[in-house]
Amino acid sequence: GRLQVIPEVPSSLAELIVKVCHRLQQLPALSHTALGEVSVADCEQLQMIPALPDSLKTVWVSELPMLRQFPSPLPPNLAMLVVNANDALQQLPTLLQQLTRLDCSGCDNLMALPELLSTGSLRELNVSYCLQLRLLPKVPPSLVDLACSGVTGLQQLPALPPQLTELRCADCSSLQRLPALPGSLCRLDCRGCLQLAALPDLPTSLELLNCSGCSQLQCLPNLLTLPNLKTLICKDCKPLFFNVGDQLVVHV
Repeated sequence: GRLQVIPEVPSSLAELIVKVCHRLQQLPALSHTALGEVSVADCEQLQMIPALPDSLKTVWVSELPMLRQFPSPLPPNLAMLVVNANDALQQLPTLLQQLTRLDCSGCDNLMALPELLSTGSLRELNVSYCLQLRLLPKVPPSLVDLACSGVTGLQQLPALPPQLTELRCADCSSLQRLPALPGSLCRLDCRGCLQLAALPDLPTSLELLNCSGCSQLQCLPNLLTLPNLKTLICKDCKPLFFNVGDQLVVHV
């Protein structure tokens, strides 16, 4: 679109959605509003997000190639922060206790994450394809879903929390080993981890295992001890030695 400026908005505004405004250079002041949700995407010329109101609970900001930093502090009631595919974004502000979901996937220049243990409510973390990341901080025990696929410089993961149900670390080509897996884990996707030579003990809760393209992987743990395993995918691997049970879909 040709829109370059959005005029001042009323304090009653509860939701703001701005998408595909390629000439938009700035947003209006928002801190005086009653906004609960803000969604801004695909605005090529937008360089900053203004200060956000305390009422805000959900933020979606994606595909803003000029955005280098996010406003700080974050709203105290913010539960969901999605800032994916912002190529120039280099850092995030301090995260707060109420946050339940953080998605900064595809932020090519994000160098590090803020401290996460203070986010005692965080359940979902997605840092996939953040190509500059070399280290993940300690994660809170509340986390149930961790996605870090395509973080090619990542050599190790932090200790995994006891409630984690899904781990996606596909295409982490520098990852040399996985930490101990929690007993709650249902899905493990480690395909394309070229340096991964072995898997840790697999929990009995596991339902899906994808280790395709793990060219250093020589063997799998005894799968007969996994009564809930339904899907095993191990394409493009060197010869593997494993036993499989009934009711298991195997893609080799």
